[in-house]
Amino acid sequence: QLLHQHTSSMEQGERAALIAVYSPAGGTGKTVISWKLGKQLADGGKKVLYLSLEDVPAADAFVKNGGQSGMDMVFPFARKAQEDIGSKMDGCMQEVFPNLYYLAPFSDLEDGMEVSEEEWGDFLVKLSAVGNVQYIILDMESGLSPRNRMLLLLADYIVLVEKPDPCTQAKMKRFLGQRALLEDYSYKMVRVQNFDIGNDTLWSDCGIAVAGRFPFFSAMGRADMLRFIERFPQLDTGFLI
Repeated sequence: QLLHQHTSSMEQGERAALIAVYSPAGGTGKTVISWKLGKQLADGGKKVLYLSLEDVPAADAFVKNGGQSGMDMVFPFARKAQEDIGSKMDGCMQEVFPNLYYLAPFSDLEDGMEVSEEEWGDFLVKLSAVGNVQYIILDMESGLSPRNRMLLLLADYIVLVEKPDPCTQAKMKRFLGQRALLEDYSYKMVRVQNFDIGNDTLWSDCGIAVAGRFPFFSAMGRADMLRFIERFPQLDTGFLI
């Protein structure tokens, strides 16, 4: 029912599109890719919200004064069915770059981990319907928890981030081998090859288009990451129809 409600409002142009940035493996650079995609869409004139759904968010590496109230203020409002969260959102979103906004995660990590997948789904449907932004980028936790599976179903687009190390490749092979599972996701999914070393991965025949290849980087400081976010190469955003 939640998915039907969300899809119907998207088709009528009444809400923001949800872009899930996901990987079955940790350490692939999802957060950097999330910010890079958000910055690129914002530079193109779109109003974008970045939302970290990681158990332990890393977004403070990009955001000055990132500890200001965000989810602590907005989520309790959203839990009340009759509350309009639009005005609360306006007061809690922090503009990091022009047109690119940030909603700080729960200050107490336990608060975020205690939210059920149904509550997350209901919150994101309400958030996308507010009309404050055109895209909401979901920086997701790795793995296939019930919450993640619900978020992948709810998302309008999925950016699958991979890198060429053996552990990530083993997890990608396992993930992409779950054909029944991918039937729900692959039609709205693109791949990003991060930490690219010039070799294509094993998944060139998986049927999921590559939206970007980014060079290997290591030991990046905050200034280096910001330069990476702001400069070329960019993602091919043709999948955002």
